[in-house]
Order: sequence, then C-alpha cells, then structure tokens
Amino acid sequence: ATAGEDGRAPQEAAGDQAAEENLRLAGHLAALAWLADPADPQAREAKRQVFTLRMDRATSTMAKGVFRWAAGEADEPAMEDPS
Repeated sequence: ATAGEDGRAPQEAAGDQAAEENLRLAGHLAALAWLADPADPQAREAKRQVFTLRMDRATSTMAKGVFRWAAGEADEPAMEDPS
C-alpha cells in the first residue's frame, strides 16, 4: 500500500491505532491497506489482526460474525486483475 502524508503505510497506522484502542479507525486503515493491495503480506496481517481484535471485543453475535468474516477474508488468495 502507498504511504500517507506522514510517510507511513496505512497498515502501520492501523497497528498504531489498534495499540491505542482506537479500533474503529484501525479497522478502516487496515481495510484500506488490504483493498489497495490484497496480495501485500503486511496489509493482510494488519487486517487479520485488527479484525480479530475487534471480534474478540465485540459484544453482539452479529458484530462478532462480521468481524470474523473480515479477518478471514484476509486469508483468502488475492484475485488477479482481469485486465
């Protein structure tokens, strides 16, 4: 994934936000990094870690299921560009 204004990649910022317990922002950053490059191992790991943490902290069954799905999506093989 590309670096932001501060020179850090979104997956790095996601880890920082997760460490500060700002899990909503961490989730957005991790998903953004993964969407930008689903084959990037760091982006995949950031998404898996952040959404697993969100799943563990969720209180509703539905939220747990959504976050479990998002974490598992990071383990799926990246789709090739059809062009």
